[in-house]
Amino acid sequence: MKVPSDLQCAIRKKELRYSMRTGYLSEAKFKARVLAAGVQMLFRRLRELTTMKLTDEQITEIPIFVDIILILPVVID
Repeated sequence: MKVPSDLQCAIRKKELRYSMRTGYLSEAKFKARVLAAGVQMLFRRLRELTTMKLTDEQITEIPIFVDIILILPVVID
């Protein structure tokens, strides 16, 4: 997923890539949609915090990111 240009400075990446860990296209599409929704919420939250530069650790401590990390394994597995 492409990182919006206004958030690339904060995230320090231009693209986020994740494995869906499946060989089934329909399952991968479903997982990708769930992940994309979570990442969009993360982007929205980060826009609220873009006045500061965040470390990778700080980004992973943002509540919505923590929720994505906790929920994603359930959806993916």
